[in-house]
Amino acid sequence: MQNQENMSSPYCLELIGIGKSFHGLRAVDDVNLKVKSGQRVAIIGPNGAGKTTLFNMISGEFPPSDGKVLLFGEDVTELPNYKRVYKGLSRTYQITTLFPEFSVIENVILGLEGTRKTKYQFFRSLKKQTSLFAEAEELLKRVNLAEKKDELIKNLSYGDQRLVELTLAMASKPKIICLDEPNAGLSAAESRVMIDAIKNLGPEITVLLIEHDIDLVFEVAEYIMVLQDGKVVASDEKEAIRNNRRVQQIYLGEEADDDAPAV
Repeated sequence: MQNQENMSSPYCLELIGIGKSFHGLRAVDDVNLKVKSGQRVAIIGPNGAGKTTLFNMISGEFPPSDGKVLLFGEDVTELPNYKRVYKGLSRTYQITTLFPEFSVIENVILGLEGTRKTKYQFFRSLKKQTSLFAEAEELLKRVNLAEKKDELIKNLSYGDQRLVELTLAMASKPKIICLDEPNAGLSAAESRVMIDAIKNLGPEITVLLIEHDIDLVFEVAEYIMVLQDGKVVASDEKEAIRNNRRVQQIYLGEEADDDAPAV
């Protein structure tokens, strides 16, 4: 369930002077970003840079202290999370939020149910809803989990649980999906699977992600914004970020060239 895109805006997401203060602490300060439909954008930076706070304002967990958030040209700054879902935005979280005693497919069906008008009809048998099962199986095929549909979540590897969360984020048929550190805690093999799953998301889906895994960032993202102390220190195409000496100094841990020009 999503609104029709505002065709007057070429951007699916715009952040205009976004800032957030907590009891005098400036966590995010004057962030501006424009994201085109289908674009892959990463937000990176050291711990405490303000990445998660920014994500929470994008997804509607809490409103900014100042600035605006626009979805498809519409001002959604004051809208809560669930209303942004209906407008085409979905997200994952760093900590898994699955039902461990339920099967994989039951978790996905519950995710699908939550986006439907029938979500408050508690006493209907899920087993009789063949269309929901078919849709859930199709989503699981996209992340290569269809064969594990009947496994309990608690018996899955952590990597597979993260893939189920990605599947749940897709249940609302989002136009924008925000991924909060999708590779956190994954092994090298699980990380490869996650990278492939993200890359295989349809080109019609805009991907915005926070991630510390630089390999994932540079493989998946086209555009990268770098935060430090709540402020944007660089925002550019990924090759320009890769070669940015200031970024190398503050994020990649490399020493800056004293003769290099300031960015």
